[in-house]
Amino acid sequence: MKYVDLTQIIDNDTKVYPGDESFSIKQAADLEKDGYTAYNISTGLHVGTHIDIPMHMCENSKYISEYPLDRFIGNGVLINVVGEDIINLKEEYYKKIKENDIVLFYTGCSSKFGQDDYFEDHPVISEEFAEFLVVKKIKMIGIDAPSPDKHPYNIHKILLKNDIALLENITNLKDLVYVEKFEVFAQPLKINAEASLVRAFAQYQGY
Repeated sequence: MKYVDLTQIIDNDTKVYPGDESFSIKQAADLEKDGYTAYNISTGLHVGTHIDIPMHMCENSKYISEYPLDRFIGNGVLINVVGEDIINLKEEYYKKIKENDIVLFYTGCSSKFGQDDYFEDHPVISEEFAEFLVVKKIKMIGIDAPSPDKHPYNIHKILLKNDIALLENITNLKDLVYVEKFEVFAQPLKINAEASLVRAFAQYQGY
């Protein structure tokens, strides 16, 4: 098996979506001084690579902790949209995308992760494409950008109200461009919340 890490590293310098709580990690104990090492973190749940569920923007009381494990595991489909400002539905996607797929949008924006323009200069998915994904009954989308849309977040709302999760701020999608078949794993923390940081990766047959 071969693996591709889809997760951005987070540290005290990680920039967050404007208005979100920043990430902080501090050493609380030192091995030489205290006999053990320990760190404490303070963070919002939309930092770095994370998953949004319906509760984030819809009237829904289901916490991310209540979703089964297989909800965030599935067949991956890569959509290469590098250079596109608006990600429109194309005829080729009708056969490519199937029910319960996890659709990953490769925009190339992950190369700007940590830069000031990362949160502003990114493409958006068209409403037609979002509605198509709803009809297809996919499990989740993933994108190597901070969001599939911008204010007023209509794409978030279209997908989330139809129980399609959003995996944001992923990376390394270039390593999947020539992979024909792969699975995606993105397990959230088991917490009572509307989102979670995740360790996401793709797995495929290879030597």
